[in-house]
Amino acid sequence: MPFERSPCPVGVLPSQQGKGIGSALIREALAQLRSSGAAGVVLVGDPGFYKRFGFKNLDALSWGHVPAEYVLALPFKGEAPAGEINPHRAFSQDQPSGEPLEEC
Repeated sequence: MPFERSPCPVGVLPSQQGKGIGSALIREALAQLRSSGAAGVVLVGDPGFYKRFGFKNLDALSWGHVPAEYVLALPFKGEAPAGEINPHRAFSQDQPSGEPLEEC
């Protein structure tokens, strides 16, 4: 199975932040991806949050004009990913407004 893009954006209400909810969501998503046989996960996100789960910056991985510090990967097995991230169409600038999307 290839690298998966991301366990979707994670958001926690400001009043509920700092209680471990976001971390629990990420840990569960990663566990499900590992058990599905994914080679790993790539995402664009806050390195201060995602590095605690083992995500790293990889020089060979990019996503358009996103600063490299925010492009992160967590290999589960085998080789680390390289190249340009191909995002889910929900994150594409080409997404027509108002068009319904399937779940991430």
